[in-house]
Amino acid sequence: MLELAESDTTLPEVAKAAVNILAQHLEGLDKSIDDLEKQIGRAHAKCEVSRLLDRVPGVGKIIASVISASVPDPSVFKSVRDFAAWLGLTPRQNSSGGKQTLGGITKQGNRYIRKSLVLGQPRCCTA
Repeated sequence: MLELAESDTTLPEVAKAAVNILAQHLEGLDKSIDDLEKQIGRAHAKCEVSRLLDRVPGVGKIIASVISASVPDPSVFKSVRDFAAWLGLTPRQNSSGGKQTLGGITKQGNRYIRKSLVLGQPRCCTA
């Protein structure tokens, strides 16, 4: 984009300067993201729970690190279903007169983990 802006003779100099400033900001953000990913990788390597979660298809270092940081003691969950319910990934249940009706997911719990798992799901299913 920067090269395109610099080679465009019809673009005003002010616009070229603005594109240059934006490109510098993007480069700085890319460097910051790379630095943070390295820090997450180091923390991930030190955490046993995070390394175990990384083995799950669709869960990478970042999601595993987020889960291990958000759930300090995974032993409080008796089953995977309990963990899914804590995240808000289980369907809402309405029972009346012996008839059970399932609604949409409850969306209670850690929104970032839930969103990350849902976004990671297509990759895991197509691999």
